[in-house]
Amino acid sequence: MIPDLVAMEEPLVIELNGKTVAVMMRLPGDEKELAAGFCISEGLVPHFQDITLIHHCGQSSPMVDSEDGLEESRNLIQISAKRVNEALLREDKVMMIRSGCGRADVRGLDELLPRCESDSKVSLETIFSLVRKLQGVQIVYQMTRGSHIAALFDLSGELVVFKEDIGRHNAIDKVIGHCLFRGIELSDKLLFSSGRISYEMVVKAIRSRISVVLSFCAPTSVALELAEASGCTVIGFLRGSRAKVYTNQWRVSAGRVTIVSGE
Repeated sequence: MIPDLVAMEEPLVIELNGKTVAVMMRLPGDEKELAAGFCISEGLVPHFQDITLIHHCGQSSPMVDSEDGLEESRNLIQISAKRVNEALLREDKVMMIRSGCGRADVRGLDELLPRCESDSKVSLETIFSLVRKLQGVQIVYQMTRGSHIAALFDLSGELVVFKEDIGRHNAIDKVIGHCLFRGIELSDKLLFSSGRISYEMVVKAIRSRISVVLSFCAPTSVALELAEASGCTVIGFLRGSRAKVYTNQWRVSAGRVTIVSGE
């Protein structure tokens, strides 16, 4: 038998104000960023400033000092927040999030999501440059072929942050959480994911005020419906010097290349 490297997969329980809100399978690392990004992108907490404490493995975040002796666990995150979405917390259910899946309920989402108010624009030449900048950064993927990547770029194409995880939704929450902890503005950023553009990914972007979502892969129909209604630009099949701009094309300037419509 030939030994091989595989991606590590472990559960993570997220508790919000004493209630278990999610159990997810994830690649260990960046647990606080993952939990914070999840709570914001899923609408459980309205604003990052509402979070007063994030506790993991006996260590509290720099937000406040903790003296409450919370249980120490590698696979448990405990969050305290001043304000939460009471309607979601009252639901008697826990989100079970596997490495390849996100949430499953889309009822009323188009009515609840905020509009992408950013007037940011980006050129296709900048968009095509992103692929080159991602080459070589996927360490876990290169070693195991078992991870997804999410990355945030600014409008000039500079890489702000990238994260890997066995779940594409987790990777997105990790980059969002990274920026939330560091006060990095999200409304003028481009969100890239190595997975298909599902409605969950678009929802996470919109709730985080990200207005442009990109991927090597295809979008789904519900993702496009939500993106169009909320003012989010979706770009799929980003390969070489070609891409399909599916929604809100006004954000993308062609420059010296041709826009391929997704319609």
